[in-house]
Amino acid sequence: MGLIDWFRRLFSPPPAFGEDPATLRAEYGEGGLSGLARVEDAKALPTKVEEFVSSYLAELNGTVEDLNKQYVDLAVRGMGLVARIRGQQATADAKAEAKKTVSKAKTTATQTKKTASTAKKSAKATGTSAKNTASAAAKATDDAADKTGA
Repeated sequence: MGLIDWFRRLFSPPPAFGEDPATLRAEYGEGGLSGLARVEDAKALPTKVEEFVSSYLAELNGTVEDLNKQYVDLAVRGMGLVARIRGQQATADAKAEAKKTVSKAKTTATQTKKTASTAKKSAKATGTSAKNTASAAAKATDDAADKTGA
C-alpha cells in the first residue's frame, strides 16, 4: 500500500458497525493504521514533498528562462525593424515633407500677424485722419461763425 492509498484510507469513512475483523485486518493490514510500513511512509513524506517542489521549481525556472529568451528575441527584432524603417527612403521623404509643412505653417502665421498689424495701423491712421479732418472742420465753422458775427 502506497502513501496516497494510506491517506485515502485514513480519511475514508469508518467501517460499518459489525464488520468482520478479518476483513478489516485484510484491508488495513496486521499493524493497523499505526503499522511500521505507514510510519516509514510518513517519514518519507518530507523527502517526497521536497522532490515534488524541486521538480516544480525546475520546470517553472525553465519556463521563466524561455519567456526571458523570447522577450530578448522580440526586443532585438524590434530594434532591427526600427533601424530598417529609419533608414528607408520613404521615412526620409516623410520627414522632409513634415519639415516643409511646419515651415509653411510658420510662414503663414507670420504673414497673418504682419497683415493684422498693418490693418491695425491703417485703421488707426484713418481714425486719426478723420479726427483731424473733423477738428479742422469744426475750427473752420467756428471761424466762419465769428466772421459773420453769429
